[in-house]
Amino acid sequence: MLLSDLIQKTVYAGITPKGKCVGIGISLKSYAAKYLLCSSSQNSVRSDFCVNVSAIEEIDDAIYLTHLRPAFPKSCAKIFLGHPIYRENGAFIGNLLDAEIENGTVTHLLTTQGEKLS
Repeated sequence: MLLSDLIQKTVYAGITPKGKCVGIGISLKSYAAKYLLCSSSQNSVRSDFCVNVSAIEEIDDAIYLTHLRPAFPKSCAKIFLGHPIYRENGAFIGNLLDAEIENGTVTHLLTTQGEKLS
């Protein structure tokens, strides 16, 4: 799965639309996707609420949650498409084009410069 498969999908709690997914929060230790970063405004790219990935019941044309219990991300990196990526030494790599997610873990970041980073 790619991060772009989740971005801009409507997030539902039951049958009620609550917003859209604008990014994910990943663990800094395990690189596991832990949170969906969501916006209640259809025009915003900033998150104003987060939910645990464990609350996802189904993903198809939308994201369906078993419950809507807001979470407060801690010890995680927030990943948004289009944001700049830098090396540890501060060198610009490119903007985030997409991220590969396998078994709930972010395995690679894809940049606008054509790089695939582990």
